Amino acid sequence: MAIRIDLLPRYVALKRWFKRIMAVCLMLVGAFAAILFVIYYREQLRLATLRTNLANVKVFADKTDAAKTAADAAIAQAQPLQSSVNFLVDAGRSGPERAAQLDLIRRYIYNGAVVGTLDLSDGKTAKFSGMVRTPDDYARFVLNLRRGTTPTGILFATLPVSSGISGWPNRSGGATTTTPGQPAPPVTPVPAPGQPQTGVPPLDTIKYIVFPNNITASGDLRDPVTVPIPPGETAAAAAPGAPGAPGVPAPPPPTTPPA
Repeated sequence: MAIRIDLLPRYVALKRWFKRIMAVCLMLVGAFAAILFVIYYREQLRLATLRTNLANVKVFADKTDAAKTAADAAIAQAQPLQSSVNFLVDAGRSGPERAAQLDLIRRYIYNGAVVGTLDLSDGKTAKFSGMVRTPDDYARFVLNLRRGTTPTGILFATLPVSSGISGWPNRSGGATTTTPGQPAPPVTPVPAPGQPQTGVPPLDTIKYIVFPNNITASGDLRDPVTVPIPPGETAAAAAPGAPGAPGVPAPPPPTTPPA
């Protein structure tokens, strides 16, 4: 058996291991660099593909934006005409509803009353103005309207209110007439029941003129009608205004009491 004796210095062996380790490190660094290059090259290809796709899509996106801008401009230009068409359609739909309301209201108006104006301009409230012959006709007129209130009636949601005929001890109208330009004679108050009638004419002298006993009445409709608003107007502008304004009936002409 041969005996091997290493007479070389210690640093020679360390130098050999150092070269080996360095070669391994260089190989690892080269492999890592190669992997990084492959990853970088792949991402560059992906980035180039995305840029190409972006350029292709941007053409269509620009065309889409231009088309949308043109469509918005056309819609804005046609908006007045569209608003007018919508108003006409809504107004046409409200016609049968208004006709039904008028027919229903007619059924609850007392035949002995003369209705001068009927205002349904807001679609929620019916406002009457007219004349009756006597307080009894006025009572029948109001009673007929109140018969149309729920739950027994189908016209009003709440009891309608009315005014125009004064109750006892006042009176509505009078039996006497005056000459134009002359002051009206004073109305002597009627005493309460059981009070002496000093200086008071008999009760049968207080008569009601045939016409006009002017009355007004109003009531909230049970089934309101949606009133379309004309283009360019607001709800406040479309609300009922003074008598004689568009959509508002003018007041009845003044009448002279019969002599």
